[in-house]
Amino acid sequence: MTGFVSRLDAQWVPCYPVLINAFDPNSAVSGIWLLWGHVTKGVIYPYVKNADIYICPSDRRGREKKLSYSMNAVASYIPEPVVERPAEFIQLIDEGETLNDGYFYAIAGNQFVDCPSIVHSNGANFQFFDGHSKWIRARHTAQQARIGQCLDTVPKHYFCPKVPFPESRMYGAACQSAP
Repeated sequence: MTGFVSRLDAQWVPCYPVLINAFDPNSAVSGIWLLWGHVTKGVIYPYVKNADIYICPSDRRGREKKLSYSMNAVASYIPEPVVERPAEFIQLIDEGETLNDGYFYAIAGNQFVDCPSIVHSNGANFQFFDGHSKWIRARHTAQQARIGQCLDTVPKHYFCPKVPFPESRMYGAACQSAP
């Protein structure tokens, strides 16, 4: 990326592994996450002052992990003025069972790295940059989510702050056009 700088002191939640084995939803919670990555260490916690809002009531391991939602990884390092499409740019994703670090990397080559939750009537809730939320039906099973096979669940352009987005090597190809 050119022109954008990631600031570790300005993260949604510290980016540490939540589960020891990211592809096993029954894996133990990482000790590193519990010590250093807790939501109270994130940049918005001083304003929120309530760790429970980071946990989806439907996430069966939410209390143990202390986190159910992930931030669009692109949204963590871009200045607000770069977002040209706030109503079509996902900021927070209900990742639930497949949550592994608090950051949602949507696109990596021809597959998603992370998959949205499917606990809400086979879909997930997404919060957009302009503040509105939307439920999107999943097109993958829980088993597919565990191995990153959820490519067509969410339109790729929802992860692009602008179209085109040539500054991103990872997202550039997916951000060439929007329907």
